[in-house]
Amino acid sequence: MATILVIEDDAHSANIVQRTLNKQGHAVIIETEGLKGLQRASQGDVDLVLLDLGLPDMPGHVIATLIKRIPGNIPIVAVTGRVDDLARTRAARYGCTGYITKPLDTRQFPQQVASFLPSGLKSQV
Repeated sequence: MATILVIEDDAHSANIVQRTLNKQGHAVIIETEGLKGLQRASQGDVDLVLLDLGLPDMPGHVIATLIKRIPGNIPIVAVTGRVDDLARTRAARYGCTGYITKPLDTRQFPQQVASFLPSGLKSQV
C-alpha cells in the first residue's frame, strides 16, 4: 500500500481519484491548493504525488519544481485535462515523471498509477 498525495482543486476529480485508489488499498491524501500540497509533501511520508497542473493558487509546474527539491525524490505524475504536447513537455521539464490525461478511465487509472510506484507498494488488491 502506498501513500499518495493528490493535489487537485476540483472536488469531483479528487473524489474519483480517491475512491479508485482506495479500492486498490492505497492511502490517499487530498490537498486542494498547491501551497498546502507542497507543505504536505515536505512531511516526508508520501510515496507519490498526483498533481493537477491547473491550480488556482500556483501553477502546477512551479509546484512540481518545488516538490523535486524535497529530499527523497518523490515521483510526481501530472494529472490534467491538458492534452497538448507543450503541456506534456513542460511537465517533464519541471520534474513530472508521468502524465495522465483527464477525463480519467477508472479501469486503466490504477495500473497507470501503479507504474510509478516502487514494486512493493503497487496494490493490496
